[in-house]
Amino acid sequence: MLTFDPNEHIYRWNGERMATVTEIIGGAFNTYGSVPADVLAHAAAFGTAFHIMGKLYIAGRLNMDTLDPQLIPYLNGFKKYLHEQYAGVDFGMMKVEVPMCLPRLGLAGTPDLCASWRIDDWKTRAYNKKTDPLQDAAYDKLDGGNGNSKDHYIIEFMPDDYKQTKCNDKQAWPVFKALLDCHNMNAKTQTIISGWENRL
Repeated sequence: MLTFDPNEHIYRWNGERMATVTEIIGGAFNTYGSVPADVLAHAAAFGTAFHIMGKLYIAGRLNMDTLDPQLIPYLNGFKKYLHEQYAGVDFGMMKVEVPMCLPRLGLAGTPDLCASWRIDDWKTRAYNKKTDPLQDAAYDKLDGGNGNSKDHYIIEFMPDDYKQTKCNDKQAWPVFKALLDCHNMNAKTQTIISGWENRL
């Protein structure tokens, strides 16, 4: 059974910790290394709040009375995105912020939105051509595809608007899989080293 601790961002399958999509990509690409820690923390908190807002809005459970005023212009952009990309669509047939896992690969993650024909990842930052195609390819695989079986989109939200970037790349999943294999091998090696040291 898959469990997810949102506070620690830890996924476990039957008690065994899984690597995450963001962990694999973050370990390979130091995308935000030059960003001051306080700025990064603020951006991460805002991004988390935005994702919660989006999920609640789709579910019809968003309380506007408690919504941070800073998020209201982004909600307007989110509404525009839903109207233009998903008008008339039944969201009950989609997966919105649903944790997923592939135990045989030791991988887990939570795609923002998985439809039968596309995968969307929501961002409050600009499109990153180095990492974003890898992320959507991994989510495609987690959702039962081959890493490139659906249309992949990065949705950049901004006040009162959004920008959609299609990012399918047939090399993205093989590259991500190589990064994942390296991560898992390093973890196994560390376990072997620790076991050896504990014998001494």
